Amino acid sequence: MMMAILDAGPFQDWIRAFDRHERAQKRYAAAGRIRNEALINYLRPELDEAGRELNAATRALNNQYR
Repeated sequence: MMMAILDAGPFQDWIRAFDRHERAQKRYAAAGRIRNEALINYLRPELDEAGRELNAATRALNNQYR
């Protein structure tokens, strides 16, 4: 059963959160590859925050269509 998308806001929020998380993850991985501990420690909170943001956006999107 297909559902009509009545509000694109949650989808846009999820896409924005996913993009932010993906960028943070790439920066963190690059810092890990060059083994720069200071940079890793600097980027870890940003990655954690982006992950929480993505989880919240995913939860909101799932709750909208239950």
